[in-house]
Amino acid sequence: MAKKAKAAKKTKAAKKAKKTTAGRRVGAATIPLHKIVHFVRLLQRRKRAAKFVAHAKSQGASITIPAASRIAINDFLVQHNLQGDACPTPDPFKCP
Repeated sequence: MAKKAKAAKKTKAAKKAKKTTAGRRVGAATIPLHKIVHFVRLLQRRKRAAKFVAHAKSQGASITIPAASRIAINDFLVQHNLQGDACPTPDPFKCP
């Protein structure tokens, strides 16, 4: 009977450990650009954008943008006369 209790405790601990590390798995993910924009808008609405920027910088976080998405973003900025508004360089991805 004691063996069963020990085995049950071990499996409960193993399950608990799996739950806590599952959120920290590192892997690539493809996220549509519009969802990123929604996330940024959420941060701005809740007045957390500056805090998120500081956290991302401290963690060394970065994202990779495919060439097609980068071209689409640059085309949008040019079409709507937005280049240079927030960034002194013509390439928004090279802003400090």
